[in-house]
Amino acid sequence: MKLQENEKILKVYHHHTYFFVLRGIKIWLASLPFLFVGYIASQFFDVISQAYIYIAIFLLFAVAHFYDFMIFYLDTLVVTNKRIVHLDWVNLFKYVETQAMLNDIQNIETQENGFMSKFEAFDFGEFILETASTRTTIHFKEAPDPEGIKYFLYKLARKHNALQSPKARVENKNIQFQKKAESQLRKVEN
Repeated sequence: MKLQENEKILKVYHHHTYFFVLRGIKIWLASLPFLFVGYIASQFFDVISQAYIYIAIFLLFAVAHFYDFMIFYLDTLVVTNKRIVHLDWVNLFKYVETQAMLNDIQNIETQENGFMSKFEAFDFGEFILETASTRTTIHFKEAPDPEGIKYFLYKLARKHNALQSPKARVENKNIQFQKKAESQLRKVEN
């Protein structure tokens, strides 16, 4: 993702850590049958070979857990002062980038399931943003505090649209003109 001119990153959202921890538990539970087979097979080998078997099993599942962590960390929803960008990593070598300009936001939906979503540790759900002009839809699953993201974007879009209104642009040009005139006046006085 390359930033445009005068663009600043305001917030970066990653998936909720609950899902990363849950997938990690599943990965390590999946290693148990392999460890059991390694235990049975190790009876036929010496101590050094047994150590190699357990190290190989551990490394295999450690790499799987690291891979899951990289996807978790890289898959983000980035909010800038001009747009929203979703970097959806399919695997470590391929990602899909979807972006929506702040002034194009048409609708934001959030979905949170169950009463557990009222607790901060389990406050996650789906975040869906739709735009009017390009018919772009950003779908960010496993979003942390989707309602918080929604209200932050509404507030940011309202502020952005107020700055983009014709009256605000005229006022901004007047301020720039006044600053330029003051700086030129200072140069003449010196």
